[in-house]
Amino acid sequence: MNTILNDGKGFTLVELLLAIFIFSVVISTVYGSYRATFHVVNSTEKKMAIAGKAHVVLERIVDDLSSLVQGREGFLIGKQEENSNMRGDTLTFVSAVHIGLTKGDDLAGYSTIQYSAETDENTGLLNLYRSGSSLLPGIQESDTETGKYLLCDGLKEVRFSYFGDGAAESEEWQSEEEESEDRSHNFPVMVTVVLQFADSSESEQVSTFTTSVALPRING
Repeated sequence: MNTILNDGKGFTLVELLLAIFIFSVVISTVYGSYRATFHVVNSTEKKMAIAGKAHVVLERIVDDLSSLVQGREGFLIGKQEENSNMRGDTLTFVSAVHIGLTKGDDLAGYSTIQYSAETDENTGLLNLYRSGSSLLPGIQESDTETGKYLLCDGLKEVRFSYFGDGAAESEEWQSEEEESEDRSHNFPVMVTVVLQFADSSESEQVSTFTTSVALPRING
């Protein structure tokens, strides 16, 4: 008769279940840490992308406003507007430096520049556009329009505010109705730009970027 010897080195069912439980706890902890790290990395990359986008847009606006034309040939119109219950202001002015956004856009001289916000039908957020047209003698402004170009998307607010000589803040500005030759007093001394980015139109978490531009005081 054959005899089967049990050397006592096997695992019982309880030991196997305990080992599986410990293994599950370790895997869950490692996965949780990995997921948290991955979330932080994604969030950081997203914030960096938004910050880079905001930097480019604000730099473009600052460059345009720094060349603002005052006097009889210039004007600045700022309108407070709402788009789908979101603040999306419009700013129109004359700039002394025409900066083209396409290869064929090489007209020199003064240009009318407009920044405007429109609601994106897909995201429900705002898109910020820049459009322009050169002001050339004997040529209709409509003949030199360079089109409307998308500067950035994902915005929940586009706000322009204006400060006059008395340092009072205004939500709107109108400078083209003054008929005197020296209209420098009819222009703001500073314009503040606020951009708010969000994941959705309903999101309360926003990334806000702001800058202020001191306008040149040049009599025309």
